[in-house]
Amino acid sequence: MIEYDIAFARLGQFLPFLHIASAAVFIGLQLGLLIFGRYLLSNRCKSTDKVFLTIRFLRQFGIFLIISLFVIAASSFLFSNQDASLRSADPMATAILATKWTLWLFLTLNLSYMFYHYKKALAALKIREKITLHESLVVIIIYFTPLNLIVSFIAVYLGVAYKDF
Repeated sequence: MIEYDIAFARLGQFLPFLHIASAAVFIGLQLGLLIFGRYLLSNRCKSTDKVFLTIRFLRQFGIFLIISLFVIAASSFLFSNQDASLRSADPMATAILATKWTLWLFLTLNLSYMFYHYKKALAALKIREKITLHESLVVIIIYFTPLNLIVSFIAVYLGVAYKDF
């Protein structure tokens, strides 16, 4: 591959930037989902359309969460192929990489379960089943979003640790 060195625009730096930016977007979106979602579920929010607002909010943020997760996975895959010959001899680097892929799979499963509860909330909204609707929104916002945040921070830490090998 031809290496271009144009002042600040090195092609070798684009992939790490894309990976780090996607991780920051993923964590930021989850943090925004947690803060705004908790506000909408609380009694302080006096809006009569807060259920519809929450559903619309979840849909928009969910799309961006999935896109950023797949960009992280694609750039991680390209990193692992690029560094495979250099770090394959170190068992700690291999363990860190395997753990990061496991965390990515865990986040994917959590997001798919959140999507299931989102669809369940939409169905409950159509038939005006308020208890099921509220339970699904609570599961998404109160339980799975903080769990995804914790797992994301662990993955970021492992990414920093992997860089040092």
